[in-house]
This record gives sequence, structure tokens and C-alpha cells, in this order.
Amino acid sequence: MSIIYSARSRLVWPLVMWRRSLAEGAVDAWLAGQRVVGSSQSCLPGVVLARVVLPDATPPPAAAPVATGPAVGGLPEGVVPWSGGREGDGPQELSVTVLAGGGMGGRPSDPCWEGYQSEARSEPDRVVVTVHRFRSRVPLAKDHACARIGRTWNVVVPLPDELGGRPVVDGATGQPKPVAEGPLISDWLPFGWVQQTEPGSRGALWQREYEPVPVGRPSPSDARVPRIAKDGPLLLGPANHVTVAAVPPALLETWDRRPGTRAVASVLVRGMRAAVDWSEADRLVTLRWREGDRAYVVVGHGSDGADLRDVQALVVSLARSLRRPCEPPPPIETWAPHDPSGTARPDQSRCR
Repeated sequence: MSIIYSARSRLVWPLVMWRRSLAEGAVDAWLAGQRVVGSSQSCLPGVVLARVVLPDATPPPAAAPVATGPAVGGLPEGVVPWSGGREGDGPQELSVTVLAGGGMGGRPSDPCWEGYQSEARSEPDRVVVTVHRFRSRVPLAKDHACARIGRTWNVVVPLPDELGGRPVVDGATGQPKPVAEGPLISDWLPFGWVQQTEPGSRGALWQREYEPVPVGRPSPSDARVPRIAKDGPLLLGPANHVTVAAVPPALLETWDRRPGTRAVASVLVRGMRAAVDWSEADRLVTLRWREGDRAYVVVGHGSDGADLRDVQALVVSLARSLRRPCEPPPPIETWAPHDPSGTARPDQSRCR
């Protein structure tokens, strides 16, 4: 039943039967807030259709997207400033460095343990990255104290979306921080080796250290790496660790160069000519090369008594497996250097 209010009679007229087309048209027009037009107007004198005004239903602005790193447990102990921001291995990931105490890398059951969790908030004109520190829930024994030595610790920061050229702000200080281009990824490492740290020093834009998994301890940069039991083998080879760094081109020839270093050869790495230097006194083999506005240095630290020719072979193999995160991986097994000759130039068609 439809009910129409008449302005002329002030009465309510129940209309039980009407032409279907007229009824449907009147209802549609009424709902749309428009006056009925056509021949039906003459049949309904004095009919007034009122426009219904609904309140504004515009939803409130959405909250800024937030992404957090893996939960670490423990008791929250505030936020800490970070430095050394650099792009991660994926399009929505950063890595930052904090100054940590002696309990880093331990377990939450250790009273001196400390952990770090990242939080990234995406805003229209910036991305705010905050690092939260946590401490162990286990109380410290009486008359005991935890070492507050300053050591660098790297925290992975998942992002809710890509940076898109926006500045990155430290949530602890409110200050914008520079973010370096993503480090090169190694597609090959000697058996049992992992990335251990990402220190930044002596003017390097970024720096990565690779070495065998330490006995009974996880990697400071990535707690997901497997542990080796205390009675497991020590995976030593001609080198005990390798450093990969990006430096300003002006520092290419001098960065980490020791007294007595001599040039011994040149090899092809990533399609570029790399100089090979030896330092017998320090048991170091160093590769240096430049790619446009980028310069790279790879340093192999030889084990005691190792032949530097073997150290060089390891360093060259690792250097030839390096690629930028935006470069597609080689279409072969990742356990072997993808370009033994070093002559192929990297495919940067996906790079920014």
C-alpha cells in the first residue's frame, strides 16, 4: 500500500490500485527526490513530493598504513634512534642499524637479553621508521649487571608500501635520515657461510660481512639462519671472512688499502675490469671496480697459513655472484657462481 499526503485536503489517501507504470514511476521519482512530471500530475492535484536530505556519510580518513617487524617478546623499553638506513633485498624492505648492548643475539631467557622490533608508518609525504627495544622478562640476579657496551645491530624494516621517493624519518628523533641504495646480493657463498653483519665504517655507503656460521650462535643480522651445534665442524677455508662494500668513487683506490699492498692482476667482474691487490702481511686479497657512479670493494681475509691464490679464487667467485636486488637472479643453481668468466654485464632492465 502506498500513502500520499495531500496538501489540499490534509488527508491521507490510501491508494490500493493504480496503474503499475504510474506507481513505479512515482515511487522512483520520490526516492530520487524529483517532482513527478507527465500526464499523471493532472490526476493528482495538490500532491507534494518532499526531497529527503540524508546526512553526509563520507567516511573518516583512513589511518596511515603500518608494518611491523617480527615480534621479539620481552618487556618494552622505549624506542632507540637508528642510523645507516639502506634499501633491503626486496622492494618493500629497509635495513637500519642501532647501537646495542652486550645482550644482543642471545635468548630471551638470558637476563641481559635485548631485542629490537621495527615499525614503519606510511604517510603521504614521508615514511616514519621507529625501532622499539625490549628487555628480558627474567630478573637479574642480585649484585649482577649487564654490559652496556656499544655494538652495532641491524634491524630489518618491512614497509607497508614502496618509498616512492618519500623521505624516511627516524621515529625516535623526528629527523629525516638518508637511505642508501640497496646492497648487492650474493647468489653464491662457500658451503656453511652466511651473511653475519652489515657494519658501516670508514666512509662506506654500505658494507656486508660474510663468514662461516659461528658455533652455537645465530647471525646478528638474521636470526633465521641455522645454528651449528657446539660439537659441529668449524667450516674454515682459505678465508675466514669476506667484506663486500660500496664506496664513493673517490675512495675506490684508497678504501681499506693497507701499507705494502701491491697489484697482482685484473679480472672481469659483472662485466667490468676489477683490480686485484694482495697484502701478504695482513693476508688480504682485495678486488676494486667501478660501475658508472658506483664503486665496489671486495676484501678476503685469509686464514692463518692460507695460500693467497686460494683466497683470491674464493673472493673472485663471490664477487662474480653479486647482483643488485632489482636485477633478475641467474637462471641456474644458486650454489655456483652464475658467471665463471665474469664477462656478462648484469641485466638491469628492472632496476629503477
